[in-house]
Amino acid sequence: MRRPVRRLRSPSLMARVLVGLSGGVDSAAAALLLKEQGHQVTGAYCVMHSRGERELRDAKAVAHALGLPLLRLDLRAEFADIVLHNFLSEYAAGRTPNPCVLCNPSVKFAALCACADRYGIERVATGHYAGIKKRYNRYSIRTSPTKDQSYMLSRLPQSVLARLELPLFGRDKAELRAMAAGAGLPVADKPDSQELCFAAGGYRQFLIERGLPVRPGRFVLLETGEQVGTHDGMYNFTIGQRKNLGVALGEPVYVHRLDPESGDVFLSPRQPMTETAVAAGLAWQMRVFRDGDRFDALVKTRYAAAAVPAHIALADGRAYIRFESPVRAVTPGQTAVFYDKDAVIGAGFLE
Repeated sequence: MRRPVRRLRSPSLMARVLVGLSGGVDSAAAALLLKEQGHQVTGAYCVMHSRGERELRDAKAVAHALGLPLLRLDLRAEFADIVLHNFLSEYAAGRTPNPCVLCNPSVKFAALCACADRYGIERVATGHYAGIKKRYNRYSIRTSPTKDQSYMLSRLPQSVLARLELPLFGRDKAELRAMAAGAGLPVADKPDSQELCFAAGGYRQFLIERGLPVRPGRFVLLETGEQVGTHDGMYNFTIGQRKNLGVALGEPVYVHRLDPESGDVFLSPRQPMTETAVAAGLAWQMRVFRDGDRFDALVKTRYAAAAVPAHIALADGRAYIRFESPVRAVTPGQTAVFYDKDAVIGAGFLE
């Protein structure tokens, strides 16, 4: 049975809404839900890179099926300057970035809001699985009880959150596919993408194609400093990795540390467990904290990780995190997201 239609948060029930259409079923379902609610919906496809011909074609097909105008936003220069530059520099420094966390506030949502302003459109929307919450007179991203993508939206500013609609909050994929099929949308059965949108051959091949130095080095035992093998590229590894290391030591070992100067990869039979971490480049949603402040929160240190209790102290523009229990594979370059129950407090990049 179809769920009842949920209305926009805006006091004005009907609005003009610009929805990002990616060519997938989630954004298509978001546009469908908004149209069913009676809103005047316009689609926007964001061109981020040279790939994506099929996605653009599918976005056009969805817009046609729903009777929506579709705008094409060329963001290739911004995406290269901000997201790809950061992606390459982080891997070169031995860190493991999450490009989506950076792209959303800096490129995608900034462009959607700017486009909406040009056309006099009040609201923007996407097919992310998350919600919006207002507290302390500020907006924040809210976790979704089904699939949850709040981590990816944790750096969105108030200027975006105040006009953002996320119609997929609380929905599940099977429900959305059935809804899209019932509406005759051509992407109802399209598989989800399992790769970076800009790296069809995987991130390693992308790094090679972009000329990142391969930086071969040694495998070194963390406890003894003993060399136990060699590898052909430091960026093939990330903190906590156990499989596909290319070295056999007679027992499972984990990556603990990457040395960008020497290219050495440090291994240990112990899982990399961390009691403390530091995050910089802080962005705030539910509340704004400043140096000298302390607070308790649930913290996620990567997209697929569980949120765990921690104590946070702010100093020198950084968040000093002390976990109540050791956390596995805290990785420099990833994002630490702070939650108050189901609401995003803020986020920072792990050092």
